[in-house]
Amino acid sequence: MEARYTSVSLAVLLMLSCGQRGFCAGYSVEWWRSVEISFTGPKQYANPFADVVVDATFVGPHMKILRPAFWDGEVTWKVRFAAPETGAWSFATTCSDVSDTGLHGQRGQVNVTPYQGHLAIYQHGFVTVSPNRRYFTYADGTPFLYLGDTHWEAMHERFLISNPAGCPSQFKAEVDKRVSQGFTVYQSEWMAGGQDGPNQEPIYFWELGISEGDMPGFHNVDRKFQYLADSGLVIANALNWRGVIPGLDGGYLRRVGRYWAARYGAYPVLWTMGQETDGSYDGDAPDLDAKWQTIAEALSRDDAYHHPLSAHTCNAVAASAS
Repeated sequence: MEARYTSVSLAVLLMLSCGQRGFCAGYSVEWWRSVEISFTGPKQYANPFADVVVDATFVGPHMKILRPAFWDGEVTWKVRFAAPETGAWSFATTCSDVSDTGLHGQRGQVNVTPYQGHLAIYQHGFVTVSPNRRYFTYADGTPFLYLGDTHWEAMHERFLISNPAGCPSQFKAEVDKRVSQGFTVYQSEWMAGGQDGPNQEPIYFWELGISEGDMPGFHNVDRKFQYLADSGLVIANALNWRGVIPGLDGGYLRRVGRYWAARYGAYPVLWTMGQETDGSYDGDAPDLDAKWQTIAEALSRDDAYHHPLSAHTCNAVAASAS
């Protein structure tokens, strides 16, 4: 059965690991919530982001879901999985390097139970496009009202400190305010760079390749995605490629699309291809549209949940000329 879901809800983040014996411990999670499983390979790779491909196939009572794993630094890979139906699920991994016994041939079980909370995104399942492609619904067909505004710098926002006295987290306070106002969507960029100063969050520079030095930045983004998901918000996240994408080749763009889907696809998300995809910032490169299409195709291919995927345009050049 294809993984287009008709059941209800999402799951709770568990950080659990597998060893080199080939069998992982069992996991328990609520449906539609993300469970995280770690794998440790015994081998060192010169460029893990580019040189190794790891997948995990999850088999449930009535469907099968393929999830790509992502490199998380040193010799650790992780896979995040959200189950759209209850019951016993099994999983098995494959690695492009079959001699890496920590990554290839790992097996385990996931017990999925109904969601017990009150958040609509977990009661009704991931947001999808209606059959007539004119509006959004939850996975079970319940209409979804898109209500959100944009916090472009959310992934840089301070998580453990705040400007106002007595507020322990500026990021959490902003998210909590939108939840109290009935918002359903939190829009931001999945971006690198941008801010300086001792109180800013860790950042990554993935246009240069993903390396060990980028992991603190990704871990910063991880905890924010988790907080947004635990708050019941759909995360409308955009890649920020201003001036970068014209200089990147198709193979690299495909790897980034896969990494994006692997790292954040098991959360309640809406994919946006970039903040400006129409050339307003990237310049009128002759192959710009084709490169965005390359990322979109990779992202779609590696997203078993079929999250809605679109693009954010600006047309600032035309606007300034008028």
